[in-house]
Amino acid sequence: MKRITQTLFLLALTLSGLITFARAQENLIPNADFSDGNGKQVNNWEFSTWIVNDNPLIKGKVDGSVNTDTDGHRYLSVTSSESIHAAQMWWQTHPIICSPGATYNLSVMTKGTLTSGSAHMVVALFFMDQAGKWLNLQEIAPVPDLSDAWQKVEGSITLPENAEKVGVRLGLVFSDGQATVFFKDPALVLKTN
Repeated sequence: MKRITQTLFLLALTLSGLITFARAQENLIPNADFSDGNGKQVNNWEFSTWIVNDNPLIKGKVDGSVNTDTDGHRYLSVTSSESIHAAQMWWQTHPIICSPGATYNLSVMTKGTLTSGSAHMVVALFFMDQAGKWLNLQEIAPVPDLSDAWQKVEGSITLPENAEKVGVRLGLVFSDGQATVFFKDPALVLKTN
């Protein structure tokens, strides 16, 4: 009887470890394949532009679109048709409850083209406290130059001790020319030691 109890205990311990490992490897981003939504709407994601240097003349010069591959896979894009000096982002509208002080791995597939000038691609996490107050934004580093082939961009971010919620931002910042960047398959995974 003692041997059966020990065996059952070890089996339960092993299953508990496997469940913990599976949860640590789980993508925490809801609607990460952008399939929930239609047209330019993607549930849990919104496109926004933050104007820099009081430049109100950006209407029609910035676009956030939802595209579909030939295989039916949806992806997001950000396009700046001319120099606008603004931040253009897709961001999560419902931040994820997280573990303060924990380390997370953020990854996304990207590609893009730079027609003229310069543009900085952003792959970042934003942090909020328990009440939903904005705390900070941290980009993963390094973010590679734009490429016309899909490439995986990833990095680890350790959350501040007061961060209770996180969200993802994907886009272009301070576009000083014409650029388009595409994003698909974002993933946020709790890192385990």
